[in-house]
Amino acid sequence: MQLEPRIIEESAERKVYERFVPLGVVAAIGPWNFPLLLLVAKIAPALLTGNTVIVKPAPTTPLAVVRLGELVKDVVPAGVINIIVDDNDLGDVLSGHSGVAKVSFTGSTVTGRKVMASAANTLKRLTLELGGNDPAIVLDDADPKAIGRRLFEQAMTNSGQVCVAIKRLYVPRSLCDEICDELVAHAEAAIVGDGRKPRLARTCDNPTPVARTALYTR
Repeated sequence: MQLEPRIIEESAERKVYERFVPLGVVAAIGPWNFPLLLLVAKIAPALLTGNTVIVKPAPTTPLAVVRLGELVKDVVPAGVINIIVDDNDLGDVLSGHSGVAKVSFTGSTVTGRKVMASAANTLKRLTLELGGNDPAIVLDDADPKAIGRRLFEQAMTNSGQVCVAIKRLYVPRSLCDEICDELVAHAEAAIVGDGRKPRLARTCDNPTPVARTALYTR
């Protein structure tokens, strides 16, 4: 698979086009909170541009990605998609390996710094999607009842275990009490528990359970 060249300018005097050249081997290192979705978002562009991929899911959530490998092994040639599972001890090896041309990493800022340091020796191309400190701003003409649910969802979807979840909320003093009341009401109505149970299935109102006990008890 490859992208066709894109013509930028063509005239009697000259022809300017953009050609996409595969890098070679791309390392895709994924997080634990959306293990399949975020890794597929790395794998597809890499394959589309003619690269092969080494996929490393988070050691705490590898099974969905391993299953993906089982499903595609007869669809793509051997060696095009390679999945490795570790005990959190192969990230440095992968990001520092001279045979890897690019690393695409999604995870914490702390680990992202380590990936960047490991990749620096070989000047790899890097894509780092790290943790955020995302704000939400409520304007003074907002309706607290109309936006309360949306604010709660954006902060607590997946139990807040999302890099783009709201972490800071700026509210006019005149609306502060009403916004707080709305958020408290939605928090009290939320059901947290085993997401495999039907009544706890993820909905707009019900955040999913904490993915890792360590995060809950930290």
